Amino acid sequence: VMHWMPFIESTGILDTSFDDDGWLLTEMGLNYEWANDIAIQRDGKIVVCGGASPVLGMDFALARYNSDGSLDTSFGEDGKVFTELSGAQDECNALVLQPDGKIVAVGYAPNGTLNFAVLRYNTDGSLDTNFDDDGIVITDFDYSEDVARSVALQSDGKIVVAGDADG
Repeated sequence: VMHWMPFIESTGILDTSFDDDGWLLTEMGLNYEWANDIAIQRDGKIVVCGGASPVLGMDFALARYNSDGSLDTSFGEDGKVFTELSGAQDECNALVLQPDGKIVAVGYAPNGTLNFAVLRYNTDGSLDTNFDDDGIVITDFDYSEDVARSVALQSDGKIVVAGDADG
């Protein structure tokens, strides 16, 4: 289940117009799922990223919701996107929305050791093949655990990623 914090009005009361009760839980159809970051688009749609585990391993997982809490079926497959990078422990820790609506998601993917993973998605949830030819950049800092934890955009459009490189 991908967990959500409740939507609360400025009065401190749950906003029951969001998913009929102010809370949202989404079955992603896998063994384990969790959310790590959230961003709200200019049009009010909500993008969430995290990890999702099929039988073995873990994948980058994104979901997009309409402002009322319903899944946005124009995004990925029925509002959900899963990206397997390594067949092992892949996870999205943070995301940022570009002005053109593209989504930059960062986390980690193993290739013997954990490495920074930066993925860019189009507004429909497909990988942006104009970003490093396949939408995916993996960076190894030669440590055993390189994990991207945060992402920001500079005013010139460059992507800045921060995280851990632990030997």
